[in-house]
Amino acid sequence: MLSPHSVNSPHCADELNQALRFNKSIIPLMHVEEISRQTWQQRHPQGSEADWVTYQAKGLHSATSNWPPTLAKLNWINFREGIDDPAVALAQLVNTLEERKAFVHQHTDYLVGALTWQQNQRQPRYLLSGARRQAAETWLKQAIDEDLPFAQPTDLHCEFITESTKYADDQLAQVYLCYADEDSDLKEAMRRQLDRVMPAQTPSLSRGVSQLLRRVGFTVWDRRHDLVTGDRIREAVGRGIEGADNFVFLLSPASVQSSYCLEELNYALSLHKRIVPVLVKPIDPETTPAVLDNVRLIDLHDTETAANLQAGSRQLIAILRQDAAYFRDHKRLLVQALKWERQRHNPSVLLHGAERRYYEGWMKAAQQRSLYPPVELQETFVTESLTQPSTQTLDVFLIADSEDLDFARRLHNTLQLQSKSTWFDQISHSVAGDDRAAVQEAIESAQNCLVILSVQTLENPECLAQINYAHTLNKRLIGVSGWPRGGSASGALAD
Repeated sequence: MLSPHSVNSPHCADELNQALRFNKSIIPLMHVEEISRQTWQQRHPQGSEADWVTYQAKGLHSATSNWPPTLAKLNWINFREGIDDPAVALAQLVNTLEERKAFVHQHTDYLVGALTWQQNQRQPRYLLSGARRQAAETWLKQAIDEDLPFAQPTDLHCEFITESTKYADDQLAQVYLCYADEDSDLKEAMRRQLDRVMPAQTPSLSRGVSQLLRRVGFTVWDRRHDLVTGDRIREAVGRGIEGADNFVFLLSPASVQSSYCLEELNYALSLHKRIVPVLVKPIDPETTPAVLDNVRLIDLHDTETAANLQAGSRQLIAILRQDAAYFRDHKRLLVQALKWERQRHNPSVLLHGAERRYYEGWMKAAQQRSLYPPVELQETFVTESLTQPSTQTLDVFLIADSEDLDFARRLHNTLQLQSKSTWFDQISHSVAGDDRAAVQEAIESAQNCLVILSVQTLENPECLAQINYAHTLNKRLIGVSGWPRGGSASGALAD
């Protein structure tokens, strides 16, 4: 409500700043544009002419003299008493409130979820899952594509949604971010503690690039958040590199001299990861790692010039989007091949069905590439998978709702360690193009269908469809019961 008093009120300013911080949709209503000397005198009976002149000089009599620059850019609705038609103004307000109502509501919904996640030390159980996560991913893409002038996602929105995506994908990411500690907000131990109670006021170089990537929907592995207490750092970092499509190396005087950064770079090169060097501080060309001599460099160090920063950002995003499907498949195959190797060539981890057929064709094409071809382990893994009988059956097809993802993953991995070949739709990625056909083929080849019983599972249409399809094939259905007392299953699970 715009008036001289509201515009100059510190309490209103605090509320407005909070709304701006959260990128809320702001609708200014002009109620009182300017107060008269008479009105001022009624409120200041002892005021003199000199006091009134001083009051005017400070702009306290006007709603437009001291208003925040953000409000000055917005179209306000005139609700001036005795001047504007209230019916017309009300109709205009209602129309404004109805504009993109669903989009704005989602903005609020995801913001509340993101704040809850942040306030609870970013625990995975507060992330989005299932249909809500998919809706949030669609919403973020819409916000990026349409670039609306209101209710834009905050950095927290973007991080919350992309972290939910990454968690659902078993911590696999599109980007691994490599940087020196000197280019981050604080040293690791301090930074993790401070993030629990207050956000960083000024983004560091690493945080700035991370925010840039998340704002366009990329998932990022960043040790600032992805290393947790108790992790073996080198092992966790290695898994982060293995599970990323791209390796983005932030070049600075500190990073090119850091033994840890160079070790990470060499490991990424050994896995044939796509390396994307990004200059964030000027460096002596002689100190650039020799392995990067023929790699295109993205310049983001001149952050004072908006045009240069935007140009560099566009180049970075374009490179990461180029041939993205190839690097996604390269990553997934690598992660599975490494798992097979670490489990002493456990045959239960080998490729099956549609996934095996897909990677057989993928490998033939990938071996012709001059840049970023498959590594030897991937070739061996696919070759070994192809030696298995084409009619080979699965021991277990696992059915679970995304709410039970943690337990389902542990069960899936434990069964594989016990040499049981398993398929879990949220881990066994269907890359062949037809998800439904791949799932049905897996059910057909499974000896057992293991269902994690929960309210969410039995309300999930996809889970119910898988259960019913298994039932029509007379598959053995085994329930892992988490059913509350008094509850009862129905249909295919009644027995």
